[in-house]
Amino acid sequence: MSGRVVVTGATGFLGGALVRRLASEAREVVAVGRDAQRGAALAKLAHVRFERAELSDAGEAERALRGADDVVHSAALSSPWGRAADFEKANVRATENVLRAAERGGARRFVYVSSPSIYFDFRAREGIREDDPLPTAQVNDYARTKLEGERLTQLAQRRGLPTVVLRPRAIYGPGDTSILPRVVTALERGYFPLIDGGRARVDLTYIDDAVEALVCALTRAEAVGGTFNVTSGDPQPLRDIVDALADGIGARRPTREVPYARALRFARALELVHRLALPRVEPRVTQYTLGLLGRTMTLDLSRARAVLGYGPRVPVREGLARWLRVRRA
Repeated sequence: MSGRVVVTGATGFLGGALVRRLASEAREVVAVGRDAQRGAALAKLAHVRFERAELSDAGEAERALRGADDVVHSAALSSPWGRAADFEKANVRATENVLRAAERGGARRFVYVSSPSIYFDFRAREGIREDDPLPTAQVNDYARTKLEGERLTQLAQRRGLPTVVLRPRAIYGPGDTSILPRVVTALERGYFPLIDGGRARVDLTYIDDAVEALVCALTRAEAVGGTFNVTSGDPQPLRDIVDALADGIGARRPTREVPYARALRFARALELVHRLALPRVEPRVTQYTLGLLGRTMTLDLSRARAVLGYGPRVPVREGLARWLRVRRA
């Protein structure tokens, strides 16, 4: 693997981890992001140059991708709540601009980081494959715009740009500012109700595994044109994950159980209040978040293993232990 890799979303969790991995392998990397402070930290690494850019602006996207041999597009607005226009700008317009810039520049590989949220329909589902039928309507604007990003990527593939689409599920680990910190905050406050007793099985992806999948997508010739699920291949009951975190931080294990249907009604009502009175404020809980906690959703990795050459290495228990060690340090 040689040449210049442009990584968008480089000041985020996944993009930053990929930049550090590529830099450790002496790859020339252009780290593209909007957080100047985090970008400056990345620029201190050997072989890394930081470019601050607003990718929804076609000119800035063109500048950021100039000279790219390979592109990993991980930049996105990822949230269960927000204005539709903001998701369109960040996840559709920016993706279209980055794809066009990669095409004009003659990039040899384009890796698009999508999301398994496109599968979600509030039903318990196990072993979801990449070609299983999708819901007739997406669960929220995030899922809808990520799916549109996939469609734009597939159109570029048909025009001749070699592309790969990855759907990593719930990335966590040291550096995570979203998934585990939110759970821990709830545990520290003594309020983490277990939806249907926490029996739903959760598929997570440790950050090192997610980065390894990206590296495979960049290097495997067989991956071009493909779409791949990515997880750590170790689904666990939510209750076991929460109990391990509670033990790790010295908090009381949650015992309150709430029926899924009742919790969903509460979240639906809360969303309505926010839409009417506080549209820019994310509710304490959304229907989507509740569904993820209360309904099993696991992904099949057969295609990623066979074609991408991907093999997850960090089981959930080990991943949680690593995160807790870093948190305590």
